[in-house]
Amino acid sequence: MTTIAQLIDATMKHGTPRSPEYRRGIEDVLRLKFGGQPIRCPFQPGTPQFDAYFSGNDRGHAIYREEAQRQAEAEEAARTRVFFADADAL
Repeated sequence: MTTIAQLIDATMKHGTPRSPEYRRGIEDVLRLKFGGQPIRCPFQPGTPQFDAYFSGNDRGHAIYREEAQRQAEAEEAARTRVFFADADAL
């Protein structure tokens, strides 16, 4: 399985460099979605860090949706292979 750090690294490999606060926002959302850890923003509202963090949160939700879709497609492909393998055994 891909780790959260690997998902973030793969996503941020291309494009505009982002701040640590942005990355933290992504990471916190993925920890919530994959592990149930609550999100607690460490930054004060109205600061650039707060804005970057919540922009990262938005990106984290998009990354989660993409990863969930990829996993669902992989599971469906595995079920299809098993189905056809069982049919060949008949």
